[in-house]
Amino acid sequence: MRHKALRSNLSQSLEIDSAGTHNYYSGSPPDARSQAHARQRGYAFADLRARQIRDQDFVHYDQILVMDEDNLNSLLAICPAALAYKIQPLTQWCSRHSDKQVPDPYYGGEAGFEHVLDLIEDACDGLLNALGARPVSTTAPLEPLQPRYPITLSSDMLRQILPQRGALFACKSLEIRSPQDFNGTALWERGHPAFEGHFPEQALVPGVMLIETATQLAGAGVGYLHKRSTRGVLATVREARFMQAVAADQTVDFALQCKTSSGGVRIRASLAVNARPVAQIETLLVYRAASVNII
Repeated sequence: MRHKALRSNLSQSLEIDSAGTHNYYSGSPPDARSQAHARQRGYAFADLRARQIRDQDFVHYDQILVMDEDNLNSLLAICPAALAYKIQPLTQWCSRHSDKQVPDPYYGGEAGFEHVLDLIEDACDGLLNALGARPVSTTAPLEPLQPRYPITLSSDMLRQILPQRGALFACKSLEIRSPQDFNGTALWERGHPAFEGHFPEQALVPGVMLIETATQLAGAGVGYLHKRSTRGVLATVREARFMQAVAADQTVDFALQCKTSSGGVRIRASLAVNARPVAQIETLLVYRAASVNII
C-alpha cells in the first residue's frame, strides 16, 4: 500500500500502518519468505516491525482493513460499537479476484505467498483508485464519514483525540447527535492544574478554560467525523459572555452547534451547570490540510 500510494502521488494524503490482532510477534520483522517474494515485485518492507492493534487505532484511523474473518471477528469484539463501521475486509476492494478473504500463506509454499500478493495488490489498486477519485482539498469543506448517530465519545477517546491538552485535560464525554449538534461535559476537579495562579482564595474555573474546552469539544467532534489527522487552531473568540461562576467539582454541560465551511468551523456554545446557564461562547476554529488514515 505504501509503495502504490507513493507511485500514485497520494502519499501526502495517506497515513498507512499495519497491526496484528495478537502480540505473538510484536517487534519482529515480516516473514523472510514474504520479504523475498515482495522484493521480486519491487516492494521493500524490511523496516516494518509487528505490533498489536491499540484502542486508539479505532479512533485515529478512517479505515481498518482486515485479511480474514478471524481478524474481523477479533476486532469487532474489542472495537467500540460506534466505530465498528470502520472495520472492513480488504478483499472488498478487489476487482480482479473473487476471494472473500486473504489466506495465511505460512504453510502454503511459494504459490501461497504469490497468491496473497496478487490479492493484496488487487485490493490496494481498488482502494487507491477510489481515494484518487476524491482528492483532498485544503480549501473545500471537509467531507464527513457516514457514521450512525448518536455517537458517544468517552473521556479516554477524547484524550486520544486531544493529546496536546496533557494535564489540563478536563473533557468527560461528547455525544455527537448530528454533524452540526454536539453535547459535551467537562469537570475540573479540586486540585486541577487550571486553578493554579487563578482565584487563590476560591477554586473557580477561569473563563479562558471554558472557552478553550468548548472549542476543544467541538473540534474533537468535527475531527472525529472528518479526517483524523487534521489539527484545529482557535483563531477567533467572537463572543464570551459569562453569567455565573463555575466552581471546582461542578460538571459543566456544553450544547455545541458547529457550522463547517472552507474557512474553518464556527462554534456556538451554551454552557450550563445543573441546567442553569453559565456562559455563551462563540469561536472560530481553523483547520489545517486534511488527510486520510488507513490501517
